[in-house]
Amino acid sequence: MNEQTTLITTEIEETWPADGKVLFLGEWCRLHARRQQWQKLEGDVQTYHWDDRKKLKHDFDYLQGLNQALLLELVPVMNALHHVSHDTRYWRLILGYWLNNYTAVLFDRWSSIEMASNAGLSLRSYFLPTPEGLLVANDTSDFIRQATEDPYWNHALFKLFINQKVGIVTTTIKSGQTGKGLAPNKSHNQVRGVFKMLAKKMLSLHLFLKKNDRITMMSTYLPLKAAWWLDVKFGQIPSYWNVPEVPAFSFDATQRRWQLRALSQADTFEVLARQFLPQLLPKAFVEGYGQLTHVVDKLPWPSSPRMIWTSNYHFSCDLFKFWAAKKCAHVTRLVIGEHGGLGTGAFNGAHSYEVSIADRYLSTGWSDAKQTKIIPIGNFRQVSRLQTSLVTGPALLVCGIMPRYGFDVRAMMLSSQVIGYLDDQFRFVDALPYSIKKDLLVRLVNVDYGWDQKARWEERHPSIALDSCTRPIWKIAKGCRLFIATYNATTYIESLSLNFPTVIFWDPQRWEVKDEASPFFEDLKQAGIFHETPESAARHIASIWDDVTTWWQSNKVQTARARFCDAYASNPPDILDRIEAVLREEARISEASIG
Repeated sequence: MNEQTTLITTEIEETWPADGKVLFLGEWCRLHARRQQWQKLEGDVQTYHWDDRKKLKHDFDYLQGLNQALLLELVPVMNALHHVSHDTRYWRLILGYWLNNYTAVLFDRWSSIEMASNAGLSLRSYFLPTPEGLLVANDTSDFIRQATEDPYWNHALFKLFINQKVGIVTTTIKSGQTGKGLAPNKSHNQVRGVFKMLAKKMLSLHLFLKKNDRITMMSTYLPLKAAWWLDVKFGQIPSYWNVPEVPAFSFDATQRRWQLRALSQADTFEVLARQFLPQLLPKAFVEGYGQLTHVVDKLPWPSSPRMIWTSNYHFSCDLFKFWAAKKCAHVTRLVIGEHGGLGTGAFNGAHSYEVSIADRYLSTGWSDAKQTKIIPIGNFRQVSRLQTSLVTGPALLVCGIMPRYGFDVRAMMLSSQVIGYLDDQFRFVDALPYSIKKDLLVRLVNVDYGWDQKARWEERHPSIALDSCTRPIWKIAKGCRLFIATYNATTYIESLSLNFPTVIFWDPQRWEVKDEASPFFEDLKQAGIFHETPESAARHIASIWDDVTTWWQSNKVQTARARFCDAYASNPPDILDRIEAVLREEARISEASIG
């Protein structure tokens, strides 16, 4: 008989054995700060299932199709549950982003369990009791927070899947913890006493004056002055929106005694996704739906906007989504602004969702022949911003991070792959000459997700200067000679758009780009801007360090940069006029549909 191996699913150490062989399900189990504990155990870390990038793309396509199928089935269910008759678009606006994350989270956890159960080991696992309602988040934001950060929530979810497996022996143990998971976010920015009362009165007056706004702009990522200028152009007072917290709702199991219909042709995962959905649907969409619609009806926001523009509230801000869904059901047009660096990435679940709900999508310069709703408006984050570099000064290495527990399917590093990404950063510094190392400033992400970034850097490179991400990035960059981007997202789009000396490096097996973007990256590569290994980037920086400006202003570099920016990060001088024209046209379309 084979010796049993304990399958460890999370970092909750009370579920770990005192001795014997173990299999850590992923790097999320092994907190760097607790390495003295897990290093005592004999065993391995399971390979992350999405290290197979062909599988990742296949799974992305599969889940996109499943999301659509589940949404269509949820529409009549939700209408019947709440005695309403809303159409698919209404429910897509409200449920779509949560559904995208729900299927991604479940598929990620299920795939890890499937891989472990097929490893040919005799497995056992220890589990804590699961209180009723533990897995039911309060709203979308709470769901994502628990899925990415809460070990007790993830422990309970892994337990659901393992209970479906015949070959894994499970034992329930007593816990010293409450196992209630993370509490919903609470705001700590409270204005006290008389100042709080005065602020409320001023805000109430401000919102009253905006009650009849035709064009509503919320969290657009436009610089504040530019957003206010547009409001004035539209004959509106400048905007300041206060978004209240979603109320905390009570769990009621009697409202969850329904199931999506079983499909005879459904595969194993689809069966489980349908089975668990009523158990995991956030309370804002079930128990709290009526109360939340009432809260939204009382919001002092524009009563009949013709056009709504946001660049991030459509994701996790459920109050906004309820409000926007109601308005869009009455011909209001919804404009979504790109929230950063999505034009070049091969695929991204959140991005697919936002394009699906938008009437118009404002990109930073790129277009898509298959999506005529995408308008290449330009890099609207950078309106009127000037940014110059120094001839001398440090290089700024800008680091990224992702949660230990996966939450979406994207052409990016995911979950356990962060370990490899961090190692790439350390290899880059290893390859630099000392004269550059001492002038390097490393900017860490201010959200750590339990990776212990600062400690890892201090152990590997104790003399390197670390920036804790408390100041805006471009206030730091103005004192630097070189900007070093290490992931495919917003930062390098902005630096190239600003014509700031930039070097980029990342592993192309962890940051896939669209086929149509490949020629532009090849140009950047030939110019020395883009590198596929940290060592190549370090060698290049060493070769230009004494005169970064001459290299950056060379014809080859500027031609490659300009070609890339024309396609993905344009910065036209009339960008605000172009935005104004799009928003006015959307408002006109809305008004015409009424008449």
